[in-house]
Amino acid sequence: MRHGRLVGLVVLENDLGAGVFSEAVASVASIIAGQAAVSLENARLFEAQRRRSEAFARFVPRPFLEHMGHSQIEDVRLGEAVQQDITVMFADLRGSTSLSETMGVSDYFGLINAFLAQVTPAIGEAGGFVDGFTGDGCRAIFIGPADAAVAAAVAMQRRLRRYNRTRRDDGLVALEMGIGVHTGPALLGTIGVADRMATTVIGDTVNTASRLEGLTKFYRAPVLISRATRDRLRDAAAFSIREVGRDQVRGHQAALSVHEVIDARPRRERAELGATVYDFGRALEGYFARAFAEAEAGFAHCLERAPGDITARHYRDLARQHARDGVPEGWDGVNRREAK
Repeated sequence: MRHGRLVGLVVLENDLGAGVFSEAVASVASIIAGQAAVSLENARLFEAQRRRSEAFARFVPRPFLEHMGHSQIEDVRLGEAVQQDITVMFADLRGSTSLSETMGVSDYFGLINAFLAQVTPAIGEAGGFVDGFTGDGCRAIFIGPADAAVAAAVAMQRRLRRYNRTRRDDGLVALEMGIGVHTGPALLGTIGVADRMATTVIGDTVNTASRLEGLTKFYRAPVLISRATRDRLRDAAAFSIREVGRDQVRGHQAALSVHEVIDARPRRERAELGATVYDFGRALEGYFARAFAEAEAGFAHCLERAPGDITARHYRDLARQHARDGVPEGWDGVNRREAK
């Protein structure tokens, strides 16, 4: 054994008086040499295939292939698709446009790649895989219980906070990220043309996850999930979650019940908001039931314990306004969003 590799040695003995190898020994030597050459060539081909598979895996996630019933990229055909219940995550870097305007192209690409290198490992560690990159963010897929996606989202925000401490030490601006998560049926398959195709995931589940990511800007929340995702959690008690609103997003007729994962916030905010989850939920129920005076008092009580809760302050002010001025006919408390 040498440096972790098995080393073999073949010794051929010959009659010293013969001067040369006998015909029998020469025949054996020829066979061994031929087999050695074949073995070396096979090893070279195996290594080339391994490197090729690793290269393909950079563009086509192996879990994607497995869920389509394939083990090799060569087996994939255009137009193949399977429908499956999945959890989709969209993660997006905030303020990337303004950042790009203050940086050179090379520096900006370096920033995006450094950001992704910091946060995306949490996806694989939780059992998901990155399905694609969106310029300044990524889309990830999780098969099975939704707990893995929510845990990954929380871990990604924590990783970003650690990275920001390093950036601040270097005199750089801190980065912010919004994450949206939704669970439901989707098609995993291949699209394109015969000589140029790509794997993708298609369906309303994908669009809804993208809309939830966009709503993180309105709710000032690091991670938002849908009611569908919350209902698919095997251990919902493992997370601190509150409903923050009902939104009719672009492309949808029905309102979407939006929930915030409080665990994704910094420690102090987690403690303050976590202590008001029950009271906030009761106040929000009163708000949707048009019990505005009670809702206003409930949200005010939440603000006493969590003064920085922008969402509670927003609803307190709305409840006060509605109690004073009334609401239009047909009011249902749903926020109707036109932006993506």
